[in-house]
Amino acid sequence: MKRTLAFIVIAGALAFAAIASANVLVFTTDFNKRKDVTRIDRLVGGKSCVKSWKGEKALGGEVKVGRKSCMLQTPVEGDAKQPDHVIQTTGKVLSKSAKKIRKQVYVGLALRANTKSSYEIRIFPKGRRYKLLKNGDAVDQGKNKAINELDKRNLIRFEAFKSEVTAKVNGKRLAKFKDNDPAEVNGRKTAITFGSEARSNKNGYFVFQSIKAFVPDP
Repeated sequence: MKRTLAFIVIAGALAFAAIASANVLVFTTDFNKRKDVTRIDRLVGGKSCVKSWKGEKALGGEVKVGRKSCMLQTPVEGDAKQPDHVIQTTGKVLSKSAKKIRKQVYVGLALRANTKSSYEIRIFPKGRRYKLLKNGDAVDQGKNKAINELDKRNLIRFEAFKSEVTAKVNGKRLAKFKDNDPAEVNGRKTAITFGSEARSNKNGYFVFQSIKAFVPDP
């Protein structure tokens, strides 16, 4: 019995390792240099979306206008339609965000993104909510206790493979969406996102401490 159990454990570990090795890390940063922040370019949001370097520690974000969505693109971009990517970040919504809008401010990630199209996962720490969007429309949303509250780090992972999109936070799956028409999402970029869904011009504040991007092992 012990020998059988040991075999099961080893087999499970090998299976996990095989899954983990199926993706290749192609970009990583922990923002320990100013140029690391410079490389993360604005994609969506205009001048109301502000980024800054938090002295060898993080990329800071600020949204200055209500109901504003901000996307900052990474250097990772697909060279074909509907590219398969995995992107991961550690992000926070800060409690210095105006009290009136705290429940409506979010950090997140986007895949297959351009200025008009994307899959996006949004994490709202105040209230522990999430929202999965396709081209700006919610396809899944809800609450999950795995989401950490304001000022606490959330490890967010977002995956797009063929017609399936999966979002996780702190190791727990939030949502899985099978798209019946993935061609409707026609971007090729990867991005971190932050913003406010509140109908208010109060400011929201955010921090990203790392980004990793992966592509499938050919």
